[in-house]
Amino acid sequence: MSRKRLAFAMFACVQAGLIAAISLLAVALPAIQAEMGFDHVQLTLITARYGLAFSGLLILGGRLGDLFGMSRTFVSGLTVFGLASLAGGFASSFTFLLAARFAQGVGASLTAPAALALAGRLFDDPGERTRALALWGGLSATGAVAGMLLSGVIVAALGWRWVFAPPAVMSALALAAFAVLGGHGPVNARQDAGSFRMRPLTSARAPAPSPTAPAPQASA
Repeated sequence: MSRKRLAFAMFACVQAGLIAAISLLAVALPAIQAEMGFDHVQLTLITARYGLAFSGLLILGGRLGDLFGMSRTFVSGLTVFGLASLAGGFASSFTFLLAARFAQGVGASLTAPAALALAGRLFDDPGERTRALALWGGLSATGAVAGMLLSGVIVAALGWRWVFAPPAVMSALALAAFAVLGGHGPVNARQDAGSFRMRPLTSARAPAPSPTAPAPQASA
């Protein structure tokens, strides 16, 4: 059970980090404008590009998880998200930064549905799964607030480019944790069923035929 909780905590941190990436750039916008000389339209596009890619491709990300397996989709999406975050810190132009934010959103759209599906599989008990998914529902607000607070501290202390560091670090740590838990724990990448559809809380089985039931008679 402790390993399941560790795995769930890892998935929860990933989900909160994906949401935090939306608000991490908000406080940094004045600093970006001062250094890069972007106008308000360009700043708006940079801010919105991540959310548009994230929300717009979310259903596609779930479908790709169905086709290729949730574990593969989770690893692929988180890798794209981490590399795009790292690239955003080195952006030297509007186009570069815009592409990095879009790639972040693409990675997030692959990671989020896979993380939810894998987290839901950790608990076989219906009550535990219900409590876990209820906790999952509060991660969006937590991530958004954490992103705003963290962004202000980072921009004041290190500069706007460093706001891309937390998503990159989170991705690397989560991938390492997934490799450990996936190979020897409740999250097994080799046994990934690949279904994004949540399993029902109770599984219905067809009743076995009664041994005393009369055999069906063939009609002439």
